[in-house]
Amino acid sequence: MISVHSLRSFRPAALLAALAFSATLHLAQAAGFSLPQAAAEEPAFLAALGVPAQTPLRYQDEDGRDLPREAFYQRLKAAEGRLSVAIAKSAQGVALQLQPPGRRPDATRFKVSPGDAVPGFSLRSLDQAALSPDTLKGRYTLMSFYFAGCAPCVAEVPVLNGLQARMPELRLAAVTFDDEATSRRFVQDHGLRWPVYPQAKPFLQSLGVNSFPAFALLSPEGKVVSIGPLHELQRSEKPVELLQRWVQEQIARDAGKT
Repeated sequence: MISVHSLRSFRPAALLAALAFSATLHLAQAAGFSLPQAAAEEPAFLAALGVPAQTPLRYQDEDGRDLPREAFYQRLKAAEGRLSVAIAKSAQGVALQLQPPGRRPDATRFKVSPGDAVPGFSLRSLDQAALSPDTLKGRYTLMSFYFAGCAPCVAEVPVLNGLQARMPELRLAAVTFDDEATSRRFVQDHGLRWPVYPQAKPFLQSLGVNSFPAFALLSPEGKVVSIGPLHELQRSEKPVELLQRWVQEQIARDAGKT
């Protein structure tokens, strides 16, 4: 996930894949991009960010209410630079939301909270191993939500592999809405060693996952211990240790409740 604070440091090549997660373009000019001021400028703007031409688009006001396309750009132009645009990509398409000054985009409104039971699901890994609420029982499970076109997800692969080596007692699951062929290419190209569960769009929707990468830690009872992105991993000089410490702290907190 990219925030306004990290946008300046991204090279254009990396930014081409940036709509795999939330991003705010309030300071887009610093990265060589300008916000569109009219609907006619939208295709070139989105193309520069690597968004396919046929991607479904939604337009929202500052409170997340849907707007007609023309109304969205009328309000953006009338603001004369006082509004920015938060952009989030999910399995359903791309959403553009107006943002007042100082607000950071919130694209991670999950449908589950700590303490909730995991919604029913049934997934199969690339090796045909089954994953469901029943198979979660007995061990803590860490899920990583990603997809192949997500640049930060790719960058996170060595961190995930490092955690696997440090915490073999943890059940790990890399969950994606990508199809099986795409998932196999991702594993081959980037060396991800976690079990990968493709074609998980309904499960991701049931959790409310619309921003990538993100994590969910699940208890041995199949309940949510924690869910959300870990922005600190992208800034840390020791991301593997940071992720391990986060998991251990969450487990210790959960175990202390019983």
